[in-house]
Amino acid sequence: GWDFLMNDNDPMDPVDLNSEGNPGHGTHVAGIIAGVGNNGTGTTGIMWTARLMALKAGGVNRSLSTAAIIRAIHYAVAKGARVINASFGGSDCSLAFYDAVRAANDAGVLLVAAAGNESEDNDNVSMFPANFGAASVCGGQSKTALGNVIAVAATDQTDQLATFSNFGAATVHVGAPGVRVNSTIPTANVTTILLHHFDSNPIGLGYVFGGTKSTWGFTDFTSSSQPNSLTDSPTGNYQNHTDSFAVGPVFSTEGQRGCRLDSRVRYQTELESDEVFADVSKNSGTTWQTIRAISGDSNNQFRPITWGDIADGAAGSRFRFRFVSDESLTFDGAYLDDIRVTCVAGLPSDTTDYRFFEGTSMATPYVAGLAGLLLSVNPNLSITELRSAILSTVDRKTSLSGKVLSGGRINARTALASVVANSTITVNKAGTGTGTVTSDPAGFDCRATCTGKFPLGSTVHLAATPDPGSIFAGWSGDCSGIGSCSITPNATVTATFNIAPLPNDGGGCTVAPGADGEVLLPVMFLLSLIVLSFRARH
Repeated sequence: GWDFLMNDNDPMDPVDLNSEGNPGHGTHVAGIIAGVGNNGTGTTGIMWTARLMALKAGGVNRSLSTAAIIRAIHYAVAKGARVINASFGGSDCSLAFYDAVRAANDAGVLLVAAAGNESEDNDNVSMFPANFGAASVCGGQSKTALGNVIAVAATDQTDQLATFSNFGAATVHVGAPGVRVNSTIPTANVTTILLHHFDSNPIGLGYVFGGTKSTWGFTDFTSSSQPNSLTDSPTGNYQNHTDSFAVGPVFSTEGQRGCRLDSRVRYQTELESDEVFADVSKNSGTTWQTIRAISGDSNNQFRPITWGDIADGAAGSRFRFRFVSDESLTFDGAYLDDIRVTCVAGLPSDTTDYRFFEGTSMATPYVAGLAGLLLSVNPNLSITELRSAILSTVDRKTSLSGKVLSGGRINARTALASVVANSTITVNKAGTGTGTVTSDPAGFDCRATCTGKFPLGSTVHLAATPDPGSIFAGWSGDCSGIGSCSITPNATVTATFNIAPLPNDGGGCTVAPGADGEVLLPVMFLLSLIVLSFRARH
């Protein structure tokens, strides 16, 4: 896989530490698709032998970059993916985004997308990439529907449309389970790489301040953990036209995965005009990448903020906070405390690393996993055939009628049966007798010439049972002998049943060539006549 945010080869899902942070969304989705089964642990994915390509286009703060999404789609296509799970969505559409999904369509790659969790009608309010499966307006241009998209709504345990789920009679295709879905989450084994409370000697922590109109420093005016916090303006309101920074010390994330930057922040700024930025570096500060910005008013409260991902496996990791203001209105600024960098360590727990989530994000991987399952038994399916197999085999539900295009919730068993590649076995009947030919697996139970369909590559065992008065004379064609017949599909055999011959002794009468012409009856018949005669007289 690949992390398109941090541009490295470790797309590890960071752990959940703050209420607004990523709770392991990608890991949960992956478990629904391909959680290992038959091992007595946790849950089982719908296609638990699938190969997953983990592509990370979103940060720990739940936001995704459209540019990263586009790069991830092109990467998946180039690396030979057959199905893309898109458990995300937004109202904005760019031509580049549409073109990326169209390129996947041209390459024969199915894209399964979440309908959204706003209880909206997607026929009226577009959600992308889900709405790429219908005619849409993108970048100011009308775009035709893409045939490789399946948009998925969420259903609950009673097959009702989930209260939060988006829907659309023309734009959302099918429902799938999305309420109280249990699946994997990132390991709870967390290593704290860095923790700054600023409680004593904060100057010794190695922060560097600078920039335009910089007044960064430490203050005991307010804090989350007493007595001190880091602030952009310790003596009052910040100034207009500020572009200042506080750079933290260099630290290492070598040998670590899923690293993230969190803190508690109290802030008061002009909304969307004056902002606090968090930047990260993996080369000791030579280059920087912005991972999040906040603005507005926290109402004098320190709020937990998940800033975003820190590069994994970097010896020169570093972060900085920047404060940028425009030409008008100034306020108190920002106070930061309890700054920490955490990473994942160790192996997952067998008991704690599972959780119930809900959302169309959880419904989508059920459909993506089903697509993979169908391809596993019939890899030659085209996008049109694959999409049709999923949408035409649903369990139709009154609750979904007029809400999704198919009117139903997916049925994996029925969909699977519809795509299994079958071949034909023909059994001919010959001879003067009668009998029955049966098969294991079931499919034949016939007394005349018949044909049966069986999965390609399977072995079918035929048995011939003659009726009373008949005998089985043997097989011919693709089988021989008089025992059971084991054949592979696309075979033709003949079962011959003949009338059983009469016995060679007993049971008849013989006329002796004597002059008297007397009839010699069999002994048992003569005794019977004597007994009957005796009974008649008494």
